[in-house]
Amino acid sequence: MDQLVRRAAGRPPVPPDRIVAMALQIVDEEGAEALSMRALAERLGSSTATLYRHFGNRAELVAQVVDHMFGLVELEELASASWRQSLRAMAHAMFRALGRHGNAARLLAEQIPVGPNAMALRERCVAVLLKAGFEAALATHA
Repeated sequence: MDQLVRRAAGRPPVPPDRIVAMALQIVDEEGAEALSMRALAERLGSSTATLYRHFGNRAELVAQVVDHMFGLVELEELASASWRQSLRAMAHAMFRALGRHGNAARLLAEQIPVGPNAMALRERCVAVLLKAGFEAALATHA
């Protein structure tokens, strides 16, 4: 009877949300320059190969970390507020959310945030301006 020899399974997979959360923790604790795939893998008790299954490179990881931070912005409903009050409230909400991760400012400078959370915030700002009567070209440029 032939016996199949099974190869030991590699390290267990790490969910992308856990990777992003740990990456942000590294940035919070040690600064943006400390975030590397190797340092992140060590913190997760994993390997860089595991990380590369989810993120092609550090830039892709940084984009996800930045978008995660934009997802932390808590916007209140401002239906009766003027466009100035609405945009001021949005700016303050973004400042509070991003301010909790002060070391991440360098990540924001690495690339323009284009993830779904960042785009949702942009769309909300554009909607406020359009509702206030701004021309579409000006609202989208702002």
